[in-house]
Formats: sequence, structure tokens, C-alpha cells
Amino acid sequence: MTDLVLHRPASVVDDAEAAAVEALRDVVGRRLAAAAAAGEQLPAGDRGAAVDAAIADALDGYARQRLQAGRPPLDAAAEARVHRTLRDLFTGVGGLQALLDDPTIETINISGFDNVWVRRRDGSKQRVGPVASSDAELEALLREQGAAAARRGGHERRFDRAEPELSVRLPNGARLHALMDVSDRVAASIRLFPPRQDTLRDLVGKGELTVGMAALFEALVRARRNIVVSGGPAAGKTTLLGALGYAIPRNGE
Repeated sequence: MTDLVLHRPASVVDDAEAAAVEALRDVVGRRLAAAAAAGEQLPAGDRGAAVDAAIADALDGYARQRLQAGRPPLDAAAEARVHRTLRDLFTGVGGLQALLDDPTIETINISGFDNVWVRRRDGSKQRVGPVASSDAELEALLREQGAAAARRGGHERRFDRAEPELSVRLPNGARLHALMDVSDRVAASIRLFPPRQDTLRDLVGKGELTVGMAALFEALVRARRNIVVSGGPAAGKTTLLGALGYAIPRNGE
């Protein structure tokens, strides 16, 4: 049997933390909405700081409420997890954010909110924890990413029964493709790109190309020949294409 691994340190680990997230999500949302209504338009970096401040204030109030009710407040570790979860909800991609932040992950495959697998850059596969509390919440999370595309200067992408397929690029450049209704459960696949572009030499080091193949590809690029890159899912098409692009001579070389 495959072990289920919690996908992020910020994942809530018990009912008390889950209750805190549910209670404080609306509180923080109202504070941010009030700030927006007051005309506070913040740059992305300042917005993150404003969200952190709103969450910290809300957590302080929540701790006082628990003490007044005769219950112990959350400990520091639990508060940190709740804070991270709320921050991901308001500044990131919710339960997906920690997976998107993990540089070792290459692909995220989702078939329902609680059936989530990742493929790491070393070729290993692993099942991780749920990315939402239900399929309906996962559907709403994906729909929000379609709407967020317009706020990033692109076109809004619908995701509903009339448009059950969604393809969109996430803020970190990852490619998201999702389906609903035409599949048994809400499904999504996310391809993440490495923080550093592989070169042809890197691919040789990884055993994905021989020295001769790399030299041939570099010669073809320098000779401005057409190269067709094809293959199945997760075959390394984008990685190879990026390495070929990196081999293009610069500054008139």
C-alpha cells in the first residue's frame, strides 16, 4: 500500500486547526475587502504584507476568544500552519500553493480533491495529501485560476458545465489543464518548470542525451536547421526544447 504523505508543512493536521482556518477565512476576507473598498490599491509585494498583517490580527483575536471561552489557544506551530494555509488562500493557489513552491516536483496529477499524485524531477512518483476539502472546493479553486488570468493581463477562462475544459498558465509559469463533468471527478494536470533551464550539457549529465547527440543538436541549432520535438506526456519535450533554445548563439557568436 502506498503511504499517504502530507503535501505541505502548512497543511492543517487536526480538527482544531481546520476550524480555525474556516473561522478566520471570512474574517481575513472581510478585512481585505474593507481595505479595498477604502481605496487601498497595493502592489503585489505590499499586498502580501497586508495579508500577513490581517491574518496575524485575526489569529490574535481568535486566541483571545478561545481563552475567554475557557479553551487553550493554538500553540505556536499550529498557528504557523494556520497562517500559512490562510496566506496561500489569499495570495497563492490555495492548497496547491505548497506543491507549486516545491522545486523537486515536475508534474501534479489530480483526479478528485483527495487523489493527488506528484512526479518528481528524479523520476519518482508519490501520492500526497488532499489539496481541497471537497471536489466542489477544488472546482472553485480551479475556476478562480481561470478568472485570475484576466487580472494578470490575459483573457478570462471559464470553467463550468458550459466550458468543462480549462487551460491556463499559473503565476509561476506552470501550465494547468483541468476537466470537469466529462470526467468522473474534477481532474487536473499541472506541469511545473525548473527554476533553472537545463542545457544540452545538463541533459548529457543526467543520461538523457549522449555526448554525440548533444553535439549534433548544437550543430543543428547553430546551422539554423529545423528540429521537430515530439513525444508523449512527460517525455521531456519542453525540457529538450528549452535546452535547444539555450544553445542558440548569443551576441552574434
